[in-house]
Amino acid sequence: MLLVGVDRPSYGSSDPHPNRSYESYVDDLRQLADSLGVHQFSVIGVSGGGPYTYAAAALLPERVLGAMTISTVAQAGSMNAEEDRQFFREMDKVGEVVGRLFRRHNYMARVLRDVSLTWWGGRLLYSFFLQPVAANCLSLMADVDRKCVTDVHPEYMTRVVPESLRQHDVPSSSKTFAARKCVTDVHPEYMTRVVPESLRQRTAATFFQDLWLFERPWSFKLADIPAAAQQSIHIWHGTGDKQVPWVSAKVLHRLIPQAHLHIVEGGGHFAYYACTKHSQRSALKQLLDSGRARNQKLPDTVTINYVH
Repeated sequence: MLLVGVDRPSYGSSDPHPNRSYESYVDDLRQLADSLGVHQFSVIGVSGGGPYTYAAAALLPERVLGAMTISTVAQAGSMNAEEDRQFFREMDKVGEVVGRLFRRHNYMARVLRDVSLTWWGGRLLYSFFLQPVAANCLSLMADVDRKCVTDVHPEYMTRVVPESLRQHDVPSSSKTFAARKCVTDVHPEYMTRVVPESLRQRTAATFFQDLWLFERPWSFKLADIPAAAQQSIHIWHGTGDKQVPWVSAKVLHRLIPQAHLHIVEGGGHFAYYACTKHSQRSALKQLLDSGRARNQKLPDTVTINYVH
């Protein structure tokens, strides 16, 4: 089995795509599979990778054997009033402010998106918003996620976050005590190798482009995913998620009723998956079994969209 990690446009070393869309991403995925000589595959999307995973399932039904999303957002406009209130009530404060703006203030959201796509605007928003938020990421996490990062997977703070913020130290005064202690006492390389790979291009365009796509009507309909394909979709979510509250999973399951819903009591945004090998093996086995059921053979490859 071949695992392929895919960086979306402007993340990591992927080229920018100012006019990117779900369709353009699925076309990128198709071309990647073609270049690898892979006809059928399964797709995993974590957090912001989820909507693109559903786009692949909807737009490439003959090639995507199975799909799994972990802690991902629901389709824009699909929540009722009570679900919308629960979503923002359980979200971290930064996410709540930005999410409300992009969901309810179309004009301001468009202005932010357009400004971020300019050379100067993208770098200004990166320096004054995205970089400080990334530096404070520990304070925004659920306790279970924070423990996963600092105790079980310290390499997240020593290689992933610093890499995406490479060469861009954030003043210590802008860090929470927990994050500052982790950075200065335990993992001083935090700001030199990890948050710097995904954001190495030093622009906020990636972040605001994603938000714009997430909170506008999606250009494909989840209901259009064939019933047979829905049966090979797995939706995972933790009830303690502060980045994307778990009501999103309930809404997604309502829109894709044939999919398998897996709710992890007390699970955060990623700890129940990233920090538990048993959960990883179980989730992957269910995904591959679904692929077998559809095609009576193992998928040629599994592609992973991993973005936080």
